[in-house]
Amino acid sequence: MSANDEAYMLQRDHEESMRLNTQHQFMRALSNGHLIHPSIPLHGVQAIADVGTGTGMWLRDTASQMLSSERATQSIEFWGFDISAQQFPPEESPGTKFQVHNIVDSFPPQFHEKFDVVHVRLLSYAIKAKDLEKVVDNIVQILHQRQLRRGLQLHILFPKELREDLHQRLTPLEAAQPTLTVK
Repeated sequence: MSANDEAYMLQRDHEESMRLNTQHQFMRALSNGHLIHPSIPLHGVQAIADVGTGTGMWLRDTASQMLSSERATQSIEFWGFDISAQQFPPEESPGTKFQVHNIVDSFPPQFHEKFDVVHVRLLSYAIKAKDLEKVVDNIVQILHQRQLRRGLQLHILFPKELREDLHQRLTPLEAAQPTLTVK
């Protein structure tokens, strides 16, 4: 993908990595320290994905928290995906793996229906409006079917000008899935 085709507008340097890590700490504080919303059941979770992982801070914190808790007896895979490896941590933390992947493209088959939790945060300005439907389809593609049977709860926050268009594009997905909220 050429730089002109990519929607991500910010740099991938030390300063931007520091900004992303600070942003993560701010978001964590806003959520009272919850890395995963408390309404999401974590019993039996086998794999977690972080799409648009950037520096991998959310993924590393989540892995550290979950592997040090009572869930530590079960094996959990933690995968971070981003369009570029430039901001991946220099060393992978225990249980974490990072892979370059553009969320606009379909995931390789080994990731289909693999993940019990798929974390996506603050990508609204990194995705072109014409790609929104593909992005949602690709996220659903990697979510394990048992999670879809429980009822998918997908909350999407986009700038006001994209909301109506996104809602129209996702109407077929909304009919197939129990809960879809576009804010």
